[in-house]
Amino acid sequence: MLQLEQQQEGPMRIGTPFGAALRRDRHRLLAACRGALTYTSYETFRPLLDAVGGHRNGEVVLDFGGLDFLDSNGLGMLLVLKDRARERGSRLRLVNVPPRVEQVLSTTGMRQMLEG
Repeated sequence: MLQLEQQQEGPMRIGTPFGAALRRDRHRLLAACRGALTYTSYETFRPLLDAVGGHRNGEVVLDFGGLDFLDSNGLGMLLVLKDRARERGSRLRLVNVPPRVEQVLSTTGMRQMLEG
């Protein structure tokens, strides 16, 4: 596993593959995300994109508690996810965002774009 030293929070692991456990109720789709959302994640991201495509007029909650890493390709996938949700009359909400991921989202202005 690749580890990069990070002064503030210890080693950063970016080798864990992305995955999402999905749970649905009448008005909400919950995706518990884990691993690294990067350019290599498209195939494992696709089921989440498809689930959002089938969810109408509700809330899509992305639980990032298990998300280790997010790069610019992962940000692009999240934008596609947001567009898919909006097309279906749903909105995104991010919860349990780890500090490293929050820093990427905030620095790029993506947090507001995704939840707006």
